[in-house]
Order: sequence, then structure tokens, then C-alpha cells
Amino acid sequence: MATKRKLPARSEVPRAHTWDLSPLYPNDAAWERAFAELQRKVKGFRKFKGTLGRSARQLRACLDFDAQMDRAFEKLGTYAHLKMTEDLTNSRYVGYEERYGSLASTAMQESSFLRPELMALPEKKLAAYLKSRELAPYRFNLEKLVRQKPHVLSEPEE
Repeated sequence: MATKRKLPARSEVPRAHTWDLSPLYPNDAAWERAFAELQRKVKGFRKFKGTLGRSARQLRACLDFDAQMDRAFEKLGTYAHLKMTEDLTNSRYVGYEERYGSLASTAMQESSFLRPELMALPEKKLAAYLKSRELAPYRFNLEKLVRQKPHVLSEPEE
């Protein structure tokens, strides 16, 4: 009869055999600080609402902010997910994953105006934006968005 091996508790696993998440955050306290900062920053989308037609520079500022937020959310979510999967019995990290998901949902709501507002711009202005040097780093994504224009819902529907 084969002997059954017991899976060691996470606390019993030698550190050398665990993920090193320090490149993301050195510890949970740093994750908590980043979470609180991102929670404050997510409201920053509001300053761009209704302004994307002002200039290519204004749209660039909004897209830069959105990209910055994406990177911060990716880092925050990766840490939360990996910590949760280390030990699914640890409710602290299950909570991290849930809190991250809730904040990500809030960010999607706060930024939901972007596509509809861009699609509502006059064709001439949108074409000028696509040719703008200011928006060159975002040209591919903007062109893709323009191709999807017939399929984009209005702001309330988004």
C-alpha cells in the first residue's frame, strides 16, 4: 500500500521554493499603500470627462493617465492574485483579490466615458487627432477604436 504524502502548509514551505513577489511589492504593507493610492487616483478620470474634444494634448493627457492606471492596476492585481493562489485558505489574500476586483470595477465605471466620448467627436476632429504627432504613441489603438465606431454604445449604455 502506498503511503500518502501530506501537502505542507504554506508556512512550512522553504522560502527558496516560493515566489519572490518583492519586485511587485516588498511586503503587504506596501501593497496596502499602493491600493489606497490607487483608490484615490481612480477619481482622476473625472477631470477628463467632457474634455477630450478640446485638443490632441488634452486627449494625450487622458490616455497617458489611463495607461498609467492600467500599469498600476496590473501590478496591484498580479500581487493580489498570486498571494491568494499561494494559499486559498488564507482569507487575508482572498480579501486582497476581492478588494482588487471591486476597485477595478470602480475604475471601469469611472473611465466608461472614454470610448463613447471619442466616438462622438466630429469625423474631421477625429481624423486630425489620428494625424497628430501628440497622439502618435496611441495611433494604433485610436485607429482600432475608429474602426469599431459602429459597434460602440452610447455613454449610458457603456
